[in-house]
Amino acid sequence: MNKITKDQFDERELEELNPRNELHWKLWAYDDECCFEMEWDGNQLIFIEFLKPMLKYVTDPNCIKKDTILEALFELAREEFRGRHDSSITQIVDSIKDLKAEGELGEWCKYVSWLNKLYLYRGKFRESEAINLCKYMILPHPNYDELEKARYCTFSFTGRVLKNYSEIKCLVPMPEGALELPEYMYINLNELDWKYNFRLPLELNDI
Repeated sequence: MNKITKDQFDERELEELNPRNELHWKLWAYDDECCFEMEWDGNQLIFIEFLKPMLKYVTDPNCIKKDTILEALFELAREEFRGRHDSSITQIVDSIKDLKAEGELGEWCKYVSWLNKLYLYRGKFRESEAINLCKYMILPHPNYDELEKARYCTFSFTGRVLKNYSEIKCLVPMPEGALELPEYMYINLNELDWKYNFRLPLELNDI
């Protein structure tokens, strides 16, 4: 891989590194001071179009941005499976088939395999299993429930059932006076399937 340095870019370009630019990836991945544009506003790699470069660089022992990439990989898998986006799920599942992964990347591969088994499963599901599924679909990391904040997240059946889909509401702790931002999962316990919506509950016509 050819060495890329800051000298090859002007000041404006350095301030607006774009993950859609391969040369920018080569600089960003090995320079601790470089950021992609808008990175201050969250991880900018959580898009299926960046799956291939993320796997390319996270497996490079010289890449110093592995934590950022791994965070994005876990988030990407969670969001695509939660939304049941068939095309993206196929790409993610295919990407782990020949991936020789250890450590956290190996955990990501196991996470994808676990999500895919649920995605393909069409049997019955218990309410306790549905609550656990919601935690993995809504909380941002498979180990997130070990963190202090997650202890205060509530997941509960609301009693609403729309076309065999039971509604589960998640409330995440917010600062005092802040607007609540609930998340909703709808799970068919008879033949496992799920739907997701942010902030507002779905109506019958949405199912």
